Amino acid sequence: YSTQKSITQVSEPVTAQKDAVPSTDSQTAAVEKSFDEYKSALLAKDGARSTQYVNNSTITYYSDLLKSIKFDSKEQVQEKILADKLTILMIRSRYGDEALKLDDGKALFAFAVNKGLISEKSVVSIKTDSIAIDNNTAFLTYKVGDTVSPVKFKFTKEDNMWKLDLAYLIPVANLAFSQSAKQSGYTDDAFLFKILESMGGRAPTEEIWEPLSN
Repeated sequence: YSTQKSITQVSEPVTAQKDAVPSTDSQTAAVEKSFDEYKSALLAKDGARSTQYVNNSTITYYSDLLKSIKFDSKEQVQEKILADKLTILMIRSRYGDEALKLDDGKALFAFAVNKGLISEKSVVSIKTDSIAIDNNTAFLTYKVGDTVSPVKFKFTKEDNMWKLDLAYLIPVANLAFSQSAKQSGYTDDAFLFKILESMGGRAPTEEIWEPLSN
């Protein structure tokens, strides 16, 4: 399990929850264009450009993360899912001063892309296989090599543009992360601290449980 790309590890898409109908050529082209633009921005670490291609649900998710990074107590952080706890503690320990200057979820997402914290393996080796549309929701099936993945990326149409729903991927990313923690033999907190130590070169202190801003 990779720890370097740690911010929620949105590296594995989620299986679509229901079947959608095949899209028209124009719809397919619009979804694929948006996905290609997102991939280009992510690989270029262009945070500002990448925010144009993620949906409101994604930005809301990052807004909630930023609030937790700045203001949540240890008890509140402990209530989060494991992947979110890692993100909160990692940002506090490595980028605390910079995080305090961020205003909203869009700024945090752009910051994460700029710093290379959104996993590039979510896009670097995949090719679109098919796209299906259900009203204002699209599901993109992809290939890795010649193998079609059973999982899909989700898009929603907002302001007449197809945008990627990264928040949709979080539960599966968290499940994979939780399985890694369980297999490690450590407690969840010890597992998190081991990862943070490997990322930062030194063991974090208990101070990272404290909010950045009072």
